[in-house]
Amino acid sequence: MTNIVVVERDDHVAAGKLAATLGANAGLLVTTVDRVPVDLTSSSVLILNSLPPDSHFPQDRIVNYVQAGGGVLSLHDTLFPGPHNQSLLTATGVRYAFESITQQNEGRLMFQLARGNPDDPNLCFPIRVVPENATHPIVAAVKDFEVADEFWAINIAPGVKPLLTADVGDRLPCHQRFREAVTVCGCQGFGKGRVAFLLLGHYRQTYEDTNILGILERTTRWFAGQLHESEYAFDLFLSFSSANETEAQKFRNAGIAKELKVFMSEKDMTSGDVWDEKIRQALLTSREMAVLVTPRSLKSEWVTTEWAIAWALQKRITPVLYRCDINDLPDRLKRYEVRDFHEIELYIEEILSRKGGT
Repeated sequence: MTNIVVVERDDHVAAGKLAATLGANAGLLVTTVDRVPVDLTSSSVLILNSLPPDSHFPQDRIVNYVQAGGGVLSLHDTLFPGPHNQSLLTATGVRYAFESITQQNEGRLMFQLARGNPDDPNLCFPIRVVPENATHPIVAAVKDFEVADEFWAINIAPGVKPLLTADVGDRLPCHQRFREAVTVCGCQGFGKGRVAFLLLGHYRQTYEDTNILGILERTTRWFAGQLHESEYAFDLFLSFSSANETEAQKFRNAGIAKELKVFMSEKDMTSGDVWDEKIRQALLTSREMAVLVTPRSLKSEWVTTEWAIAWALQKRITPVLYRCDINDLPDRLKRYEVRDFHEIELYIEEILSRKGGT
């Protein structure tokens, strides 16, 4: 049983909502308290959902808990820069942001960029998954979505994995770089434990959003070791010309038969996908690439673009020859060891051996 402690004030905008949602999942035992417990040894996950009213915040106790192997999730105002939570900010990897909108609120510095309105669709903001980390279990099932909340400018430390960003920086006058996407969710290892942050949760409606609730549940499961990181969404990115779809499908089917995860654009695109962005994400999250080299693919601009990107990303590239010769390859592909299309089964076994499969 995973024991989760939620630290939450009684006057929280969605008091009890988080505990009720997480508590409905088998294997999660949730307790809500208004202060950080003195003894955290029996807890698997600590969720900081609001600060105590007197700002009595045992930050060193929390940091020691993480370093010893615990998991801490900080939500919205628990990450306000202030004298009471400096150690927590250090552990979480959240850093001050300067030259943004700076306000004083009860002695705390606020770097507010925008404030949404849950009752006005035009005051919702796009939340996007960071493509480079789209396979992380916290966001693996998430598509881009919108939410109304408060947004602040932050910096993140080296080593933090940014998972979600918000497009909010053009709402108020601010430094040029905050007109770009602002990180609102990230995570990292700290000591023997893990920390994560989500800079959302200022409105009750945020806790009714299925995307947010799913993120919070998966974060707790990741902390508890029930979900594991996978560096790659695909074992193989198959680059091919549409004129050779029959051969490419045969290749993909042979891989699937061996439980190989193969990205093939014609089969792995869904309605509404932005084509070039989907391809870019697949390239980033693929272990290696196979280029089905044919007379038609050698003339394909997109095939050339795909393997050139894979080359720039330093991916392993294997030209698979079909009705053409190694001498037909572009110079940059000639440096790679090639395979013949009729040796697909042997090539797939090689891929499996590289990923540790059998």
